[in-house]
Amino acid sequence: MQLLLVILVCFVVYILAQYARSKWYVRVGERLAAQAIPFSQQRSHPSFRILVAGDSTGVGTGASSPSASLAGLVGARYPSAEVVNVAVNGSRTADVVRQLEAASSGFDLVMLHVGGNDTVRFTDLVQLELDVQKLLTLAIRKGRYVLVTSTGNVGTAPLFPLTVRYLLQGRTHKTREIFLRCIAAQTQNVRYTDLYRDAKHDPFAQDPSIYYAADLFHPSDAGYRDWFACMSKELDQFSL
Repeated sequence: MQLLLVILVCFVVYILAQYARSKWYVRVGERLAAQAIPFSQQRSHPSFRILVAGDSTGVGTGASSPSASLAGLVGARYPSAEVVNVAVNGSRTADVVRQLEAASSGFDLVMLHVGGNDTVRFTDLVQLELDVQKLLTLAIRKGRYVLVTSTGNVGTAPLFPLTVRYLLQGRTHKTREIFLRCIAAQTQNVRYTDLYRDAKHDPFAQDPSIYYAADLFHPSDAGYRDWFACMSKELDQFSL
């Protein structure tokens, strides 16, 4: 009986410690989000126009500067292009639909960074698929090419307790399958950057202190560079 009581007390202490730890890192993430400035690039005579929409990974939360974000790295790759960034921290796919609805048209490339919040906030999967379909339909109207970048394996994020990570890994699989299915139904002008990798080959899992930012959830500069390297393979398929 005493042993069971000790085990119960240890379990309760562990749960409370994990909760306090997660809350602290969430507050760190909130500060990073408040400091993040979406990268944009204005040109008087741009060679082409890029629209960036999405969640915190479109904003660049976790990066040391706007130029170190995904949008910033794209801007550096295409220095003569105009980059318009309407991404907002915390956005789910339905929110990004509204971002596109409010945006202008005539872009050469529409970049969508979305899916992470649908994963961790457990958006209904049926509704998510409808939202992704609507998002892609809108994006095709806004630009000549569309590149979708969803989340990597959220289950590798040290922010979450180990048991929660297993749950989020399974959830990541389901979110990813929806994006893959919806994009497979589109033309070659719509492409998907698949950031999901086996843990053995995923730098976020192998070196989380390097690839995750201070909140242990958003990518660091190194994390965004890694994602951009994956995106570049898809960008190469577009005639920009």
